[in-house]
Amino acid sequence: MNDTPPAILHGDDAASLAAARTLAGELAKTIGREADLVSTVEDARPGQRTIIAVGNCVTNPLIRRLFFNWYAFEDNLYPGPGGYTLRTVCDPYPWHGGVNVIVVGGSDEAGLAAGAQRLLALARENTVLPYLLEVQSEDKPSPEEVRADVAKAPPPTFHAFLDAARDYLRWGEQAYARRAMAVLDIMAETYQREPDRDIPWNEETTSGPIFAAWDAFEPCPLMDDAARLRYTGGLGKDDSVTWNHTTFPLLGLYFGGRYFQHYHHITVTEEYLEKAHACFTPASAPRPAPGSRRRTPTAT
Repeated sequence: MNDTPPAILHGDDAASLAAARTLAGELAKTIGREADLVSTVEDARPGQRTIIAVGNCVTNPLIRRLFFNWYAFEDNLYPGPGGYTLRTVCDPYPWHGGVNVIVVGGSDEAGLAAGAQRLLALARENTVLPYLLEVQSEDKPSPEEVRADVAKAPPPTFHAFLDAARDYLRWGEQAYARRAMAVLDIMAETYQREPDRDIPWNEETTSGPIFAAWDAFEPCPLMDDAARLRYTGGLGKDDSVTWNHTTFPLLGLYFGGRYFQHYHHITVTEEYLEKAHACFTPASAPRPAPGSRRRTPTAT
């Protein structure tokens, strides 16, 4: 955690409020300063300090944002009865403040209480919290199921990376992370041999989730800087965008563009983001009232 006291953002339900109050009281003893207990994203001040978001996408407004940007998965069914997640979301958009969010996720009161106690135990053991991805769930695959999932050679597509990365982010099992990295190794070698490779349909239609999965997956402790450079070093050599069926690839341009612009400062992504903005802003503008004049939408 940074020098500014963290904010603990609870949801609008009694279960997340109770867990958040427990965290606030015990963290004050552990870190020697009070943590702010807040109920709105604005009061949490994302990008300015560490935020501990307690609850799930149904109850907590910040987790809801993370959920719809594919950084988090917690809802009323996952992690399920009595289960919890501890999830570090590194520097999430749109804040760009270099400050992380820690999700204490759960579907019910028992799970959130257990997650809060587990985070407190880790805070007592560590002066600086490590990257967290810990999942306790009745639905979590068994070791035998994980081995079966990763046993087959992955197909050479970014969609295979998406599947493996999501499995890792959902269950926290490093075997899935290794499979995701194996797919990326295959794809890096593929593009070295065939830089003009045709993009298969399932990569085009899921380009947004693929880029979002990479953004969430990159902080995985198994990754080193050499691997990150290998997987991201080829962007920016061609600024032509001529794909058809524009909605799917524009999602890819949006999620990929914001990532590469923020972390790699690749200027061609400005054009990608402009294309996505031009396409999606009119679609998200409110409908005018009957007989009124349409207002020009403003940037968000």
